[in-house]
Amino acid sequence: MVEDNKDQTEDDVSEAKIREIVQEEMADEGESSNRASGRRNFLKATALTGLGGLSLGVGGQEIVKNGIGISRATTSGGSLSNIGTLEGPLTGGDSLTNIAGSNLSIDSSGNLNATSPTDIGVVTYLSTAQTLSSGTTSKIQYDTTAFDHRSEFDASNHEIQLSGAGTYMATFTVKFNSPPDQTLISNRISLNGTRIGSETRGSSGGYDETLTSHALFEASKGDVVSVAAFQDSGSSLELKSGRWNTNLSVVQLG
Repeated sequence: MVEDNKDQTEDDVSEAKIREIVQEEMADEGESSNRASGRRNFLKATALTGLGGLSLGVGGQEIVKNGIGISRATTSGGSLSNIGTLEGPLTGGDSLTNIAGSNLSIDSSGNLNATSPTDIGVVTYLSTAQTLSSGTTSKIQYDTTAFDHRSEFDASNHEIQLSGAGTYMATFTVKFNSPPDQTLISNRISLNGTRIGSETRGSSGGYDETLTSHALFEASKGDVVSVAAFQDSGSSLELKSGRWNTNLSVVQLG
């Protein structure tokens, strides 16, 4: 009987030991799973646009890959947040605000904001009077700029070549030097040779006549804007020179 009790005690100890080992292994497995899950909650990005194949796997550390350095990055819900610094060859520049263009920024809440560009216009005009023949539509020979933010004025062809796609507003003024009474006068603006705006009327006689018109249009990069004028007085007429007399301004709106 004593021997039987001894065997039973040893069996109980063995079972308890096995349970203890199994519980330890389960605890280790759970901890490992938690660690793996925690790691998965950190940013996993292998093709972040503009950052040259950036990869992150550990939060709160500085990681450098392909020339990009990120430090003190934390995560929330599997997404990167609270970046301490971000340095390297970003698309379009060397700071986060230039990552996709000089008019984009990221605020403290992580929102991407776009602002309208500020240097987006050109004003050109006649610095000397231009003579128009009667009955002929003549291209205005603009030769001077008041300003030209993006170097769009083509002095050789007396026109504006747009540097980007978007929506534009053009304002153009033509001032005729004292056309005879009932002379038909007109101005016309064209995009790549196709008219997009014009104004025509008869003159009153004895006075300078001014036509000011506007055109709102969509354009592509490289499109050309030009202006022409017409008169049928029966003889030559001058277009008056000066910034406030015969001019063209083009501004990009968006």
